[in-house]
Amino acid sequence: MKTTLHHAPQRTYFTAKRISLDKPLIAILNPISELDLSFIYFNKILEGLKAGIIEGGGEPIVVNMPSIYPHAQFGHAGGKFSLPMREVIADNVEAALSAFAYDGAVLITNSDIVSAGFMLGALRINTPAIFFNVGALYGEKKESLYDIYKGVGKVSAGSLSLDNLKKLEELTPSDIIDSNHAMALVIEALGLCVTNSSSSSFEGIEKVSLARETGRAIVRMIKDDITPRMILKRESILNAITFAVSAGLPLDTYIHLLAFANAIEAAKLDLNTIQTISDKTPVLVKEGTRVDEFHALGSVMAVLLSLKERGLLDTNALTYQNTPLIESLEKAFDNGFNKIDESLSNAGSVVIMRGNLAEDGAFIKRQQTSQTFSGKAKVYDSEEDALAAINAGQIKKGTVVVVRYEGPAGGPGMRELVALPALIEGMGLADGVALITDGRVNGASNGMFISSVMPEAYRDGKIALVKDGDKIDIDLIKQKVQLDIPSKELSQRGKKHKPKDILTTGMLLRYSKLVTSAQDGCTYRKKF
Repeated sequence: MKTTLHHAPQRTYFTAKRISLDKPLIAILNPISELDLSFIYFNKILEGLKAGIIEGGGEPIVVNMPSIYPHAQFGHAGGKFSLPMREVIADNVEAALSAFAYDGAVLITNSDIVSAGFMLGALRINTPAIFFNVGALYGEKKESLYDIYKGVGKVSAGSLSLDNLKKLEELTPSDIIDSNHAMALVIEALGLCVTNSSSSSFEGIEKVSLARETGRAIVRMIKDDITPRMILKRESILNAITFAVSAGLPLDTYIHLLAFANAIEAAKLDLNTIQTISDKTPVLVKEGTRVDEFHALGSVMAVLLSLKERGLLDTNALTYQNTPLIESLEKAFDNGFNKIDESLSNAGSVVIMRGNLAEDGAFIKRQQTSQTFSGKAKVYDSEEDALAAINAGQIKKGTVVVVRYEGPAGGPGMRELVALPALIEGMGLADGVALITDGRVNGASNGMFISSVMPEAYRDGKIALVKDGDKIDIDLIKQKVQLDIPSKELSQRGKKHKPKDILTTGMLLRYSKLVTSAQDGCTYRKKF
């Protein structure tokens, strides 16, 4: 397009806008909207990226992209669009970078869904690309948004006044390492962004400086033809899983990593791989750590240095600089980053559960207190029904709350349950109530909460056969979640079972028909 005779009309379009075709054309994919708290600072970040690209010898072109802001769609039916939007975003990356003459791209991220969607799209196109996280909110108070969710439960339980909850609303919360920020950290662990950029605040000079460094880096990547598929290999994904279980990242992190592995067809990378890594990897980061605390601790590099010291990383994995990870770690150490010496536990933060309620697996955070739970089931076919029940005082200690038909196909969309686990915690029930769902559970939640049950209810998983009053046993040591009824009765229930109809149209209906299990990262069956 830049030189051939028959592309003269296309070149006119660029020259009319004073865009030089003698330089690499670099798309800055922008998902930021006025709904983002970072919006008022975004122009400075954008100008930093542009300046770095120009300094490196490239031509920056901002391309606005669809986005999703998770907190605005939690707790209602809008949450069903979250995971499907990952595929929509991937499609848009593919379209934007394929349809035009971009030589490379800077992918600005603001949530796990955008990060994962951008990654899947970049892997399809495989032109040079680097990520830049817009940043974290270093708030006025230590409480996070999830604390406000729990505050609703505290008000219901009488342990917090409505006036005090309103005071919490009025101050800006601090971001913690939840689902929203986890993927940015993982992308740094994968070697596809500038060191320390994933956890920095969207305010201040540091972010602008990192933006300029990112802009210069993408120009070098284009010149050296360094592409995402050169960096994202099986060994780098294994490193990212090791980092995730050590940093205590949310469980949906693994769904995205499984999707990446599926995209590059990484051999023998599955739930068993995750469990094997978790069993031998210590937890180094405290549950609920604020992003500003993690950044001050040394962020991703501090964890990776600690894991390298313990011999748990493949340090030959490549980074965006086309150099082995060991070089980045040595440079980080020389620049003052220190490893974390003390581990919080000897095993990682995730446990893969199996049993007749999760024959293909399910996720739970490793508990530091109780390892077992038994209780009577209370069954609901949606998060809304379960919320109504707990608000009506119908869920007591000794209950296993079962929320089904929230899976990737049956939800559809596998939305992230936030309000329900927060209410359980806020009402002081977390030590006496368990939760089992074929949906996802919010990354900030902390309890006996089992998520992503596979097979899901809609696909004839045994979770569809549970009835009120059934005894359910949970054992993290044996990694079992078991419906305690005779196998003959379970078989009889299965013969009578009919999947719940999906009452939806359009995008969600299409997604429901195409999406795979969480075991494959909830990707589409179509090949790219």
